Amino acid sequence: MLRTAVLRGLGLANDGPVSVTVGDADGERTADLEPIPFDTYTDWAGDYGMLRLPERADTRYLADNDAVLRYDTVPGGVYIRYLEVRRPTPDVLAALRPIVAGDGVQRVILDIRQNPGGDNHNIPALTQLLAHFRFHHPEGDVVVITDRVTFSAAANLATDLEALFDPG
Repeated sequence: MLRTAVLRGLGLANDGPVSVTVGDADGERTADLEPIPFDTYTDWAGDYGMLRLPERADTRYLADNDAVLRYDTVPGGVYIRYLEVRRPTPDVLAALRPIVAGDGVQRVILDIRQNPGGDNHNIPALTQLLAHFRFHHPEGDVVVITDRVTFSAAANLATDLEALFDPG
């Protein structure tokens, strides 16, 4: 239970534990939830106060959570995993430019699932890369994958890309 000050301000709770009643097919039950400090919560949930899915080597978008941006070639295209809206290293961007412009690349898949955001000033690095792809492949597809844990600057990136590549 976080942010109990809001519940108190609305007159829905007093200091101390907050009573919550829930019901299901077996009936109702009440639980007294003890508020915890936000720092305790972020120690458990991570710096952004959200739980990311655990790293899994056998699931492409959950593998290698240490790399801000990584990529793989896939049949007909390039898969880019962007974990946080930070500026990718220049060597990664330099390596990607000729790959996305290459023959046989019909689509670029940008996966920003589980991306908590970051600094909006870093968005142009990706939009320029994808514009470079589209310049070399005017009919090529830009596919952006999001989920319910795509936040802040990552959501802004998705919106910017939709405006650039899907103006209809």
